[in-house]
Amino acid sequence: MFNWEKVGIDISKVRGGKAFCPKCHHTRNDKRDRSLSVNLQNGVYNCHYHGCEFSGSVAERPQKIMKKDFTPPVPRPQKVSDKVLTWFENERKISNNTLLRMGITENEEWFFDGKKMAICFNYFRDEKLVNIKFRTADKKFKMSAGAELIPYNLDAAKGEKELYWVEGEIDLLTCIECGIYNVVSVPNGASGGEGAKLEYIDNSWREIQHIEKHIICVDNDEAGKKLRDALSFRLGAEKCWYITYPDEAVVNDKGEVRTCKDLNEVLVSLGKDKVREVVAQLEQPKIAGVHYVEDIANDIFDVYANGRVVGETTHLPEFDKIFKWKKGDINLVFGHGNFGKTQFWIHLMVIKSIYDGWRWAIFCPENFPPTDFYIDVVEMYTGKHIDDRMANKMSADELNEALEFFQKHFIYVYPDEAQNLENIHAIFRSLVLKHGIDGVLIDPWNQLDHIIDSREDLYLSKALKEVKRFALLNGISYNIIAHPKTVPPNKDNELPKLQVFHISGGPTWRAKIDNILSVERPDWYKDKQSGWVQVETHKIKRVRTGGLLGTCDFDYYLRTSRYQERGRDVFVCDPKRAAKVKSSHNPENITQAEISNNWLPYKDGDTEAPF
Repeated sequence: MFNWEKVGIDISKVRGGKAFCPKCHHTRNDKRDRSLSVNLQNGVYNCHYHGCEFSGSVAERPQKIMKKDFTPPVPRPQKVSDKVLTWFENERKISNNTLLRMGITENEEWFFDGKKMAICFNYFRDEKLVNIKFRTADKKFKMSAGAELIPYNLDAAKGEKELYWVEGEIDLLTCIECGIYNVVSVPNGASGGEGAKLEYIDNSWREIQHIEKHIICVDNDEAGKKLRDALSFRLGAEKCWYITYPDEAVVNDKGEVRTCKDLNEVLVSLGKDKVREVVAQLEQPKIAGVHYVEDIANDIFDVYANGRVVGETTHLPEFDKIFKWKKGDINLVFGHGNFGKTQFWIHLMVIKSIYDGWRWAIFCPENFPPTDFYIDVVEMYTGKHIDDRMANKMSADELNEALEFFQKHFIYVYPDEAQNLENIHAIFRSLVLKHGIDGVLIDPWNQLDHIIDSREDLYLSKALKEVKRFALLNGISYNIIAHPKTVPPNKDNELPKLQVFHISGGPTWRAKIDNILSVERPDWYKDKQSGWVQVETHKIKRVRTGGLLGTCDFDYYLRTSRYQERGRDVFVCDPKRAAKVKSSHNPENITQAEISNNWLPYKDGDTEAPF
């Protein structure tokens, strides 16, 4: 038995002879990479990550790490046929001189469907044949069985400070044809991309460790980008540069013209000079998650000159003192059931659309079918009812105007498939791309299909991290309404004032959410008809730009389906008022009486309760 614990190796997590390195894993971006080789039979361990020297043995007598035996291929010296030569010259614009320089040959080789003639790309190290890749006319590929995997043209790295990396042998021949000789190709194309071990780098590290600048010229497609990122990670992002392909749409592919995806297409379509130009115009990839001062210096100078960018107004002056809209923020709203938290928050969203044109995507399954949801917001917009209750029915013209407005600004989401966060985000993302959505609402969070495969707090933390990422990447206001846990009333049958800890997973919500607000009805116990609503902020992440901890009082009027700040004779949620505000120099001086002659507040004599 070996004492693996003394070197920090957990053998229960060894998979296929690989484990996470206890020395360098915590510093790595790719947490999936098992860079540590562990031999459970002889006690030997060795980390293959560049710069990590964690290796040794836990055996009583340290043993040397046995080098893997490779079988060199049988040389295939036969020259290429005229047919192959013609194909290279006509189809790939690669001359016989380049083929001779690179030792390209041709021979028969067994494939799974029989013996075929194949082009032989011969892999050398120190001018000794190490491997051969075979390619048939119908694009079947194989490499010599048991041979060592190394980059193609590895000897080109000798004595060089810069090294070009391409995705295939044809692209390497393209570089040679254009006078670029310090170039190697990965042996297995983009299949050695993201998540791959890149064994050929392990096998050739001594030959390339002196290179100061790696120029990555892989294909301009998704697989190529993954390979580029994998190479950058292994070779060291600070030493890697990459090219940008031309914008010209010149390649005729299945009847469609597109841009070039690799260097050979550049050669064939645009010529040698263009290849040289492409490989000369380099960009260095940013290290993921790293932000230098130079990257954001202009933003800082802008703040210095113009002040901080504060959150956007709600158009409710008193409420603005404790809360403002900020894209990229997550807002959590909670409150007792039937206290109107959804009604209040959608009221804010309608106001933002009326005055500033914001567009919203809303997942609100409790308001399904969508007819019910849209009727609610139409009544809020017009200040009138869809039917004749309370003698305040909207006209057909008012209904048409409201429907046209919400066609542009509100999109109700209710997927037929699983209503989980992944599917909802996929729909939200499509709407951001198609309609330029400014904000989204999930109401309530509890109605999502949550697949919890770990502790609930860990799941919630991971889910809210994804929510924050989605909000920032898409530049939207992300809003969530959550129901609290069941809270029993006190001896006087009064429900307590809610706090964040009343929500399941409260500490996680407080840690992960930017702004947290509650909606209360303080007089509900005394008067079920009372329209007094109090909104309290429990957390404001950016006090200097987004609000304060505090409360704001509103009255809700059932007759108009609207809220009004207490002490102000104004319904802000009113398209007529919005039109006047946009044309007025003093919008706050506009009173409700100037806007609408049929405005009537909720009175004690009204027959229906506000909620």
